[in-house]
Amino acid sequence: MKRGEVTTSIEKAAFLALYLFFGFLAVGLVLHLILWWGKISSLSLLVRFFPYSLVLLPLFLVAGMVFHELLHALIISLAAPSGWRAVKFGFLNWMTPYCHCTEPISVSAYRLVLLFPFILLGLLPWGWGLCSGIIELTIWGAIFISAGGGDLLIFFLIRDLSGRTLIQDHPRKVGVKIREERKRGRLL
Repeated sequence: MKRGEVTTSIEKAAFLALYLFFGFLAVGLVLHLILWWGKISSLSLLVRFFPYSLVLLPLFLVAGMVFHELLHALIISLAAPSGWRAVKFGFLNWMTPYCHCTEPISVSAYRLVLLFPFILLGLLPWGWGLCSGIIELTIWGAIFISAGGGDLLIFFLIRDLSGRTLIQDHPRKVGVKIREERKRGRLL
């Protein structure tokens, strides 16, 4: 595997995030109407805990963003040779937090870094909301599926790389730098 980089623009990541949000939100809302017609308001957490829910909702969203980055950090700490020392947090702009791995890890581990928050905070709550009838979980899932849009984009950009190839977060762009093929050692 040759050295190089696989990058994309922040605009493409943002577009994918919006596409995912509106797609999963629309499908989720239609499925809620089909599956839970007549029971949506009785199952709604916003209705049940109003007006407290209006105060708690923004707090939960901020906590969810922090937790999303902490999930990335957890997997990085398990995959990187330096553990937690390889984790760096920051903001791309005033509203876009990120977790950055400062050293090369395998593509297999990096894929897990990318997908873990997407699945745990996005897909699982979205599906749980559909199964339980709690529409807020489905909306939450759509929001955090969207929050993983950039992660998903990178996941698809590196899909053709061998799992043992070492890659590292690009320091200034959305994407990764390809380091080398790892001959042996742990996958994570």
